[in-house]
Amino acid sequence: MENQREAVFQILSQLSQSGLEWYRRAKLEEGDILRRRASEKYSLLDKSELWSISSKPAGNFSQNKFLVIEPNVHEADPFLGVWLRWDFSTEHTEFSLFLGMWSVIAGTKTFVAYRYEAPEIGEEHDFFHCQPCRNFGDKIDLPEAVTCSPEMFPILG
Repeated sequence: MENQREAVFQILSQLSQSGLEWYRRAKLEEGDILRRRASEKYSLLDKSELWSISSKPAGNFSQNKFLVIEPNVHEADPFLGVWLRWDFSTEHTEFSLFLGMWSVIAGTKTFVAYRYEAPEIGEEHDFFHCQPCRNFGDKIDLPEAVTCSPEMFPILG
C-alpha cells in the first residue's frame, strides 16, 4: 500500500502547488475569492497537512480545510477544492476523495460536489464509485449545496 499512498501524495502535491499559485494570482486580481466563493467555515490546507498523507497510513484532512485546485480557464470565477480521507494500512485500501466546486449560478453562490471512493469491502458499495454529496466529509451540509437526489446511490464506474 506504500506505493499507492506515495502516488496519491505526489498527485495531490502537484495539484496543490498549481492551485496555490493560481489562488495567489487570483487573490491579488479579484479580492479574496476564498471568502467570496467558499463557505465561511473552510480554509486552505497548508503544506504540513498535505504531508500527513505520506507520513500517516490512515487519516483525513482537517474537517475545515481543503486543498484548492486551479479551475478551468473557461469557467467564470469558480473555486475548486478537494477533501480526502484514507486508510492504506489495511489489505483493501479505503479511500474517499471529495471534489467540490463553488461558483455563482444565476446570481446565486452554489456548491456542487462528488465523492469518489474505492470499493467498500463487504458493503453494498463494493466497487469503485462516485456519488453526489453536499459537504466535504463532515456530514454537515453546506447551505449553498445543490440539492441532488438520490445521494445514497452511487454512480457505477
